[in-house]
Amino acid sequence: MTGRRLRGGASTARPTYPSSTDGPITYFPVGWNGAVRGWVWISDDDDAAGYVPRRAAGDEGFRTGVAWVGLLASAYEDGLSPRAALQRYAALPPRMGLGQLLLEQPGYADSVSDLRRGRR
Repeated sequence: MTGRRLRGGASTARPTYPSSTDGPITYFPVGWNGAVRGWVWISDDDDAAGYVPRRAAGDEGFRTGVAWVGLLASAYEDGLSPRAALQRYAALPPRMGLGQLLLEQPGYADSVSDLRRGRR
């Protein structure tokens, strides 16, 4: 699993939010069965969004990210801002392969790179 990154845009062949930003981000854990699988992040300044898998979650964290990249692409196609997309998907019940977005536990980082470096 080392070195794999989830990206929107060209790798998904669907239009989606930019998957990078140079500015600060807000991120939210995606949990399943009491464990964090990864984090969905957004940048309000750049209308960007993405997912960073948690290293300790291994392949499950990566697969969960594939599902979230697809959901973000759907929200983009529906014209939602990244924050509105999170509001939409936070209402979904938890389920295998997707986990549950925990909006009540936001984190903040200076960049996506900072989140990736700390993704234990």
